[in-house]
Amino acid sequence: MSSCSKRVYRSGEAHEGSNVRLLLLSGPGAGALQTYYVDFVYMALREADGSVSGVLVHGVDVTERTRANLLALGQRGALELAVANAPLEDVLDVLARTAEEYAGGTVLAGIQSAGAGDSLRHAAAPSLPQGLREELDALGMAPLGAAGGTAAWRAEAVESAAIATDPLWARCRAAALEAGVRASRALPILSPAGAVLGAFSGTTARVPPGTRATTRPWRCWRTRRPS
Repeated sequence: MSSCSKRVYRSGEAHEGSNVRLLLLSGPGAGALQTYYVDFVYMALREADGSVSGVLVHGVDVTERTRANLLALGQRGALELAVANAPLEDVLDVLARTAEEYAGGTVLAGIQSAGAGDSLRHAAAPSLPQGLREELDALGMAPLGAAGGTAAWRAEAVESAAIATDPLWARCRAAALEAGVRASRALPILSPAGAVLGAFSGTTARVPPGTRATTRPWRCWRTRRPS
């Protein structure tokens, strides 16, 4: 933003920004950039004679508000598709993209659906590399099924903070590291009766320390459509 300061200093005209996306280090020693959204204004400071002597910068972190808006828009889009009887894959694709946008583009989201036996296939994974997607699907639900397959097998949340050394990823570690992912979290998707319907996974370059994440399974509830 230094260019904004220079422009305001030279012109004397204020400059504003709304919902501007920034990639910043989350703190001292942070090893990865995090996405933030800010509202800001640059204003010229003037002397008594009207000459510009400096620039005042005021910014507000609106990350949570922006992400909440993105989440609401994505959920509404998925609901509209569902009501219009769109294919399930289209609905899940919107949900996966919404999860990625909510995370600020730092997470690759995937939704796998359970099939016959212990099979598990991606129904939506908009940003996951095809090679990694195929290898994960080949694992199915298994005790060593990476994050998603293991979460579905155990019917509980699974976190892999270091894919490079986690035994859950032994069978597709090379593909994951080649794709640039280093960590993953997964939640099982359960029916009201507790049956496993699939898994939701989010893979990233790393799991930021201190990140709060839910460990509650996704549950799917059937509702009657209004007549």
